[in-house]
Amino acid sequence: FIISYIGRHNKVKGYDILKIIGEKILQIYDNVYFLVAGVEEPICGLKNQHWIEIGWTNNPYSIIEASDLFILPNRETFFDLILLEVLSLGKNVLISWCGGNKKFADFNSEGILFFHNVDEALKQIKYLYTKDRKERIRMGYENRQIYEKYFTIQKFTKDYLEMIDDIVKSTDKRDRIE
Repeated sequence: FIISYIGRHNKVKGYDILKIIGEKILQIYDNVYFLVAGVEEPICGLKNQHWIEIGWTNNPYSIIEASDLFILPNRETFFDLILLEVLSLGKNVLISWCGGNKKFADFNSEGILFFHNVDEALKQIKYLYTKDRKERIRMGYENRQIYEKYFTIQKFTKDYLEMIDDIVKSTDKRDRIE
């Protein structure tokens, strides 16, 4: 069972929370591995043979693809783009209940798990761990469908152009009123 994280190793990104989760999970399961990418500073990773620090990578997709679960433990976030990458690959994700992450509750995907604290994170990991591989794949596929429906570059471009068009129309109306 592989859990991944890709990002900065600091408190805002919740890397210290990830380490606490990792310490607890690695005490419980002997067949769980953490694949972690990103520059190992200012916070260093765990010293455990099941905690693998890859460092900076230009290929985050292979790490995500190898995972059963991606953890996004942000303390603060507006909209973390790595989440879209995870969804696009059809992987399960465990995300902290903060900022823009909360928006993803609207999708009701079984493959998007939330946590408010470390104990909840542990429960969610145990929940996913008990699922068989086919079920985990099915859950992740729901995330791929969300990405395809709402977050592709084509969808983003269409929505962006519609927003610009609405702004222009709004400005035109205001100019005529004055």
